[in-house]
Amino acid sequence: MDHETFIKHPTLFGLSKELGENGLVLAEGKVWKKHRKLISQCFHFEFLKSITPDICKICGDMLEDLKESKNVNNLSMMDEMKKITGEVIGLIFFGEKLSGYEVNGEPLTLMLARMIVDIGVVTFDPLYLLFGKEFFKLGLLKKHRKLVREIKEFRAFCTKLVNEKMNKLQVEYDSGNFNKEGGRKNVCDLFFEQRMKNPNDCLSNDEIIDEYIAFFSDGMDTTGHFVTMCSYYLL
Repeated sequence: MDHETFIKHPTLFGLSKELGENGLVLAEGKVWKKHRKLISQCFHFEFLKSITPDICKICGDMLEDLKESKNVNNLSMMDEMKKITGEVIGLIFFGEKLSGYEVNGEPLTLMLARMIVDIGVVTFDPLYLLFGKEFFKLGLLKKHRKLVREIKEFRAFCTKLVNEKMNKLQVEYDSGNFNKEGGRKNVCDLFFEQRMKNPNDCLSNDEIIDEYIAFFSDGMDTTGHFVTMCSYYLL
């Protein structure tokens, strides 16, 4: 298939690319091929098998928290499922939970879920379809200005998170302490190893940021919806 002819439509995917243009979901051509090759080295069977106990623990802990909630009848099941999937993504990518992270007082997972909805609404707005992304970026409408600001804030937060993680790994590597205890590796660890083994064929920090946003947005949102609908029909 000719990737230069069959592209992701710039109007329909333009706003999503403002979040992370080179993530595997939105990348195209040679960039997609490079990312696909490097990421496939991370998600082998043994890696997936090793994280299964932690996924079960995250689900169990958060379900126990729901049981103890005094306002259980007014909970948003969708939001709670997205919190769980967001925690799993954080564990897989960074090796840590992300539930404590907030942007402007809003939990990271819920902010991203809301932004995905807002991006979808704006994308199919007649004005956007008529004038495109450049009109949106002018910020002539209040809802456009708000979304532009939130995309920048969210990306800045993710940039800080990834840069801190990669800098920490570099310090550990330089001091001879990288994975010294031989524990389970997360995706950032594997990306860093690729960088050390072959500096000319690895992901830059900016590309890792794009992949983290792709993992977070697509993994959290789609899985959260899927699990919510399964729960609805089963219960």
